[in-house]
Amino acid sequence: MKIITYFLRHFNVDMTLANPPHKFAEKTFAMGVEALLPASFGLCRIDLDVFLRNYFTPRYGFPEGQQFSIDLLFAAVKNRTRHLLESEIAFLQNKQGDHQATLLAAAQRLLERHNQCDARTSLLPVGWGIGWRGMTGQLLEKDLYGPNAKLLREKLKLSVKSLHYPFPKSRRVALTETGPLPLGWLEIKQIEPADFAKQQTMLLGLRHQRLHISAPDDSPQRQAEARLRQQQEEQRREEAAKPWLAWIRALEKLDNWGELKQWLDKPEHSTHRDQPALAQAVLQAAMRVYQTRPDKWEADRQELVNQWLAETGLQMQTEAPAEIRDADCDLIDTLRDYGDYRQRNIDPAQLSRAALQLLVEKMKAWGCDNRKAKKDKIAAYEQVVKCFKNKGSQS
Repeated sequence: MKIITYFLRHFNVDMTLANPPHKFAEKTFAMGVEALLPASFGLCRIDLDVFLRNYFTPRYGFPEGQQFSIDLLFAAVKNRTRHLLESEIAFLQNKQGDHQATLLAAAQRLLERHNQCDARTSLLPVGWGIGWRGMTGQLLEKDLYGPNAKLLREKLKLSVKSLHYPFPKSRRVALTETGPLPLGWLEIKQIEPADFAKQQTMLLGLRHQRLHISAPDDSPQRQAEARLRQQQEEQRREEAAKPWLAWIRALEKLDNWGELKQWLDKPEHSTHRDQPALAQAVLQAAMRVYQTRPDKWEADRQELVNQWLAETGLQMQTEAPAEIRDADCDLIDTLRDYGDYRQRNIDPAQLSRAALQLLVEKMKAWGCDNRKAKKDKIAAYEQVVKCFKNKGSQS
């Protein structure tokens, strides 16, 4: 089955305090819903485990001589669907307001179609749109409308502020061009295992026929699908002839060293390093990783990147050139250890960016970035790194 995501307009049929309990009020808003196309269908296989069948049969009190089976499961589904529709019709018959007549007619049509199904066919509500009763609540129906209803609703937190109204008091439906329709209804049918392959072939042909009828060849939908297929085919052919185009797109998404290193280590990525666009993408990805965490950038990382770029004419440069070294750098060069740094009361906020980068490397060598280091060393290291980043954003 093909699942698509599209926007539906749906509403809650809500009995609020401003309205009598028998009157509906429409609340309309748009919401993205995953749904099946109207012409969708599919095949699935259901197998019952022999051990579980023998275990559940006596445990749940099946009549003597009757075992849990597909037929018994299907009969239970049919009975549940019939009860759900009959209850919904009874609920809607005593109400008024927005779309009540249309919703009642839709429920009656579903029940009529369900009653026309043979023993091996049934309607089945599935998914989010079938509401609380369809998903869970029907199993609690007797308790929900019995003498313990108030206690149950309070415990399960089911609209506790409106205990004097029936629950659930809202319905979700799709607002279509032909009017509001209930969500989540499928038709299911049993087929013999021997007929599975034959039915699969028949349904595939029927699917093609339905899609052709629902969307003629000259329709906007068909034309859009054809354009998309053509674009995908052109992209596939281009990537087959120029594989580095796909690599460039992958590099544009990289933002951490682990992923970039894995990309650089793959031998096939070196086969087209003579392509200028690919080399530029590698350099840009490396610079992006460096700028994200300059304090974590190691010399061996830059060496690996430049080894890959060696034959391309490009080179990655992150260290401050010698001509911009200043007195601050000379000061940092004289530091012997962390204790010497603390005794001199150096304010990192007053240092140049080149000196801060040099100080970051020295503090790493002193173990200030080690999680097991003393708190004052860690705090001093983090302060220097912060100043280094701030100077980088200002430059």
